[in-house]
Amino acid sequence: MGEPNRRFSFPNLVRRLPQIWRGRPAEVERPQTSTLRNDYPNLFGFVREIYQIDRIKETVNLYEIKKHYFASHLMINPTGIIPRGPEINYDLPHGRDHLQQK
Repeated sequence: MGEPNRRFSFPNLVRRLPQIWRGRPAEVERPQTSTLRNDYPNLFGFVREIYQIDRIKETVNLYEIKKHYFASHLMINPTGIIPRGPEINYDLPHGRDHLQQK
């Protein structure tokens, strides 16, 4: 069941959430994905809007996501080193308030 006054189906969001988060703080450290894609304001706004849903925000630990990503893929990262950055503030305004549920 979706949440009232939301444009998304909550179960669909939960299923897609790992893909959304994985592409932000973890994969940016890999050479082939070394650009933090903030130049897509709609996508970054969407990610921030989803993160700011209380039921989602309370379950997201970005450090643990990054730690798992780098520690469990030893063929990609044989040293298991977990990089520090980037620091992403998901609490910034998402700029999507003008979008309304129809």
